[in-house]
Amino acid sequence: MRTLKILVIALFAFLSLSTFAQNSEIPSTPKPSYEKDALQIAPFGFFRHTLQVGYIKRLKGGKQSLVVTPSIVLKKNDNESTTGIKAGLQYRFYLNYNKFSNEDKNVRGYAAPYYRFSSIKKTDSDVDFFGETILPIGEREGTMVSNEAGLLMGFEIKFFERMHLDLFAGGGARFSNNEGDNWVIDDSIIGYGYTGIKPTIGLNVGFSF
Repeated sequence: MRTLKILVIALFAFLSLSTFAQNSEIPSTPKPSYEKDALQIAPFGFFRHTLQVGYIKRLKGGKQSLVVTPSIVLKKNDNESTTGIKAGLQYRFYLNYNKFSNEDKNVRGYAAPYYRFSSIKKTDSDVDFFGETILPIGEREGTMVSNEAGLLMGFEIKFFERMHLDLFAGGGARFSNNEGDNWVIDDSIIGYGYTGIKPTIGLNVGFSF
């Protein structure tokens, strides 16, 4: 019984000291938004059957950042399938950093060299409608593997407390290695199999944490 009383007293003493220590700590100054890492998503990618997320890692106190953007492409129906992966990498240099020491800027301009990779497989089938049954009568297949590098200019526009819009435009050189049936390979300027100088424009929505 005496041992139990000693353990209870020791437990209360430990909890009391822990609470006192926590209350005595000097609260740390919260980071401004331009120093916080962020996640973002590309909403217009949904119109091309693409789910793209991005992770922004702030570097050097917010002067620069590293942006990683993995993507999944997925579209399937009765006679067509498009599947694959994409990945992007940017290194951003913020152009109005010298003003951050005075205020938390709501608009931040940046320049960013970038690299993108994509590997897409597409299949397409001819079908014959026999009553209510769909009969495949032929299948075509093509793969498109692309590498692209260039430069982006953009703005991160802060709204609310943690949200931001990421608007950018730019362009680069794209090289694609296409294999398979030319009928299913899209080598237009907006296609996955395009080779040439390619402009780019986009919008992301993100939040910092």
